[in-house]
Amino acid sequence: MAPAPEETVSTNITHSSGNKRILVTPDQKIVLQQFIGQGGAGRVYQGIYRKTLRPCAVKVCKDFNVRNEVELLRKLRHPHIVQLEDAQKRGPVTFVVMELCQGGELFNLVIDQGRLDTQAAQKYFCQIASAVHYAHGLGIAHRLV
Repeated sequence: MAPAPEETVSTNITHSSGNKRILVTPDQKIVLQQFIGQGGAGRVYQGIYRKTLRPCAVKVCKDFNVRNEVELLRKLRHPHIVQLEDAQKRGPVTFVVMELCQGGELFNLVIDQGRLDTQAAQKYFCQIASAVHYAHGLGIAHRLV
């Protein structure tokens, strides 16, 4: 079971709505809805912009310096690299707001299907190669590639 956002960060970033407490970003523009994953730097939640109802992903990093990651993401504009939308900090907690990529992870797709057909594998490989080539052209290397 995924931890509630309130267990991840301090309660000074929650907002009361009637009797229900909800977690919001420091500027209160985004409501965090559900836990969707965890990485080395923090937990990731699906969020939604209050005014437009557009979904997003919000990485909540507590006591972890993500300044370098944010600065690098600000430089990247490529169709196969997740887009940074905002970064906000409140005390030891940093909220990294990104484009929400739906559809799951490529790794899980391969595990679920057993293998990809040639056409699908070529498509994904070309997308990855294009993104890596673009980042390397800017002098940026991903540690997991």
